[in-house]
This record gives sequence, structure tokens and C-alpha cells, in this order.
Amino acid sequence: MHHRPYTDVHLRFHSRKPDPDEFVERYLAPLHEMNAMYGEVVWLVFRGMTVPAALIDEMCMWEQYLLEARPVSGELIRRIENVPADSEDLRNRRLGQFFFVQLSQEQLWAFDVLVQWHTQVMTRRPTSADWRSAWTETALRAAKFADIQRDASNHPEYFSKESEGVRGFRQGLLTEFDTIISLQYMCMKHPEYLVMAAPAQFEDWNAKYNVDFLVLRMTDGQVIGVQAKSVVRDEHVARYDKKRVLLWDARNDMEETEWRQTSPKWATMREVVQPGLVSTSAAASITWKYLLARYGMKIDPETSRRLTLAKQQTKRPGHMLEVAARHAYARIEDKLGPVRTHRGSAS
Repeated sequence: MHHRPYTDVHLRFHSRKPDPDEFVERYLAPLHEMNAMYGEVVWLVFRGMTVPAALIDEMCMWEQYLLEARPVSGELIRRIENVPADSEDLRNRRLGQFFFVQLSQEQLWAFDVLVQWHTQVMTRRPTSADWRSAWTETALRAAKFADIQRDASNHPEYFSKESEGVRGFRQGLLTEFDTIISLQYMCMKHPEYLVMAAPAQFEDWNAKYNVDFLVLRMTDGQVIGVQAKSVVRDEHVARYDKKRVLLWDARNDMEETEWRQTSPKWATMREVVQPGLVSTSAAASITWKYLLARYGMKIDPETSRRLTLAKQQTKRPGHMLEVAARHAYARIEDKLGPVRTHRGSAS
């Protein structure tokens, strides 16, 4: 769908109620405001309207808010995992908050590209090297959570009813990490595409149009939203708008399953969805030579340990990532159709 009609069902502005958790409100309120401004810019660009210079200037505060929010990520995780299992909406909201913090640096870079595309003054188009850097950064963050998920899933108690809340959060987070890494890798191979995590205006106000990511084909202005699920079920297919939303899941699209003992009472193994395998595949494919060239001697010991572990546990580094990215490209191309002759300028 072309970017202009895509926004017909979305709002320019996003409002929210203060979070009842004072800690969350204190550290994430500024990021909520930033997310809303970011979403307004995306909405204006997709509508083909002028973005006020003052709005762009306000976005310059993004990195400052990041510096304040990132140090409390561990506490945010604890609060998300303590959300009751039957409070799915609250857990998803917390997950979105945390994921926005994790991806904000990549968001800022993609945002800059989007604004340049809008004005048709691209000082430098995104290259394969840019996208490699993006998915590397995301994979480095995801490796920690994939490691935790892998260790936890080795214990049958992890699949109990009592662990549903924690398991749901981790699977949801890793499914989103795996999805954005796959899409970033796709963009590396096909730089005519731009992927961004969806701002609040496109994510949390209407269940029918809710998406986690926005994928823009810059050659002709076609856009599709991507909604990531651990497993896509019939009710999801019935709920989401087929023209605007591409449903993408860990089980079928990324083939992320493993065999695990799911009950301490029985030794029988069951095939379970295991998000995080694509993130591990991505991390395992990162070479030490590339990391040293990028970070010098600033690679922290914990990152080194996790990458070493990923390489040890992956028989074919990068294979699952490549397969997922190829599949994403095929599905998105099928959804968007042939490239139009004119992109339908956004400006």
C-alpha cells in the first residue's frame, strides 16, 4: 500500500495516561514524549506534509533521554517479569516501553534516513555497511536475552503455568529482536528498503492495525506494517487488516523450534517455540575482526563471553538469519507487489 493511504487509519498525535508505576513513569515519560514526536514525524512524512523544523529540533533531545533511561533497563525487566500472567495488555505495554529503549539508537538512524527521503535531499543513502552495523548492534543487545532464554528453557519448570508471565515476556521480546534483525539484514541485501520500529501512533491504539515495525520501499513509497508473534493463530489472522499488516512469527517464518522437556513429571520431549535462535545465529556470525575494527579495545568482557557462547552453540553461524531475511523479503515483495514506475513523492 502507498504510504499516504496507509496512514488513513492512524492518528497524527498520541496521548497517554500517566503510568501508575512511579519508577516507570519517572524514567520512561520523556521517552514516551519522544516516541510520540517521532510518530508524528512519521505520520507527516507518510501523508506527504511538511515536517515543522521545531519538531525536528525537539527530536535532537532523543540521545539525552536515552542516556537517562538505559541505566535502569535491568529494573524495567524485573518489573515486566513481575506482571501477573493474566495481565497480557500491561505486559505488552511494558514490553513495548523496554523495546523502544533498546532500539532507540537504531530508531534515530532510520528516522534520519526517513526525513532525508521525505525531502528528497539524501546526503548519503543507507548502504549495506550501515545496515550491517544496525543488525550487529541489535544482535549484541539480543544475545544477552537469548542466552537467558536458552538457559531457562533447559528446566521443565520454565514451561509451567506459574512461569507464563516471565516466559511470555521473554518470548515476546526475543521474537521482536529476531524480527527486526531479520528485517535489518534484509535491508542490507536490499538497501531500497527502510525498516523502523513502529512509533506509538502505529502500534498501540487499534488492535486491527497494530504493528511492531514499518517497512518502506523507498523506490516507490510502498509501505507495510509487520506484526511479530511467537505463533500466529487463527484469531490473529481474523483480527488484523490484511492490506496493512504482515503477520510474522517465530514458529513458521523463522523456524525457531527446539525439543524440550516441558514437565518435571514426564521425560517426554516436546517441540516448543524457541525465539532467540535467529538472534543467536546473528551474534555467532559477527567476526572478531569486524568487532575489533568497529569498537577497538572497548568490547566488554560480558559481550565477548556471550558471543563466544553463541559461536559454540551454533553449527552454521548466520544461516538462520539469512534464511529468515530471504523469507521476509519474499513475503514483503509479495505483499507490496511489483515496483511502481513512480514512487509518488512524499514531498
